[in-house]
Amino acid sequence: MLNNNKYILLFLVVIVLVNVFVLSPSLYHNARGDHIYYLVETSGLSSFWSILKYSYAYTRTRVFATGDKILFRPLFYAVLSIEKYLFGYNFIYWQLTGIVLHILVLLQLYRITKFFGHKFLFLLIALNFSVQFISQEMIIWHHINAYMIFSILFLEAFYHFIEYIKDPSERIKKLFLVAFYLTLACLIFEFGIICNLIFAMVVVCSLITEKGRSKRLVAKARTLLIVLLPSIIYTLINVLNYVNVSGQQTIGRDFGIFNFAKTIQHFI
Repeated sequence: MLNNNKYILLFLVVIVLVNVFVLSPSLYHNARGDHIYYLVETSGLSSFWSILKYSYAYTRTRVFATGDKILFRPLFYAVLSIEKYLFGYNFIYWQLTGIVLHILVLLQLYRITKFFGHKFLFLLIALNFSVQFISQEMIIWHHINAYMIFSILFLEAFYHFIEYIKDPSERIKKLFLVAFYLTLACLIFEFGIICNLIFAMVVVCSLITEKGRSKRLVAKARTLLIVLLPSIIYTLINVLNYVNVSGQQTIGRDFGIFNFAKTIQHFI
């Protein structure tokens, strides 16, 4: 335990010092891109609830640079609402939040190394990853800080999913934890659905290849249903909100195959 705490302390000191040094120039960044549109559209709102009520389905209600209406990220915009309410236009606090979230993502990665060992090697890998240009946009652009919360939640779900695979005891309890964290992740960023489907495929393979365990079909179906809960819950909330905000007459157009193909292009 003492040795483990030593590694954690070393991790924190090295990672924090290096990242604060590298990212410190970003503390003076102002709003840019979509963040400007968001701040303009919520400029007349002062309470947290009024900001959240206006923007929780922002992709469907925004006035400037309207986006794809099939996207639904209520927790993403809940995070922005909290930041707007607490920090206003003091962008240094927005940026400090991004740096703190970045450190938390790295801590989550550190937790997962307990399954693989080689902690010191991971420290070097994490240190290199933490300052990579390719991942810095999430840290230095205030508007997408919530993607790091998605990463934290996904890694927490992944942590419990590994435990589910490795340890047969209390498997249903661990699977519920996976579903809980992944549901929250999906409500921040719909990419969580793809992660959820990958988890489901692993579970299906695990159930098919299980030996020495006579499981009834109902029990296997229950297991699969639990692991698919994030996708089911997200889809239901998404469609219900879409109908409420946009109306039934446009649901076929916006949720059609052509529009899905256009949306997928954003991830390629």
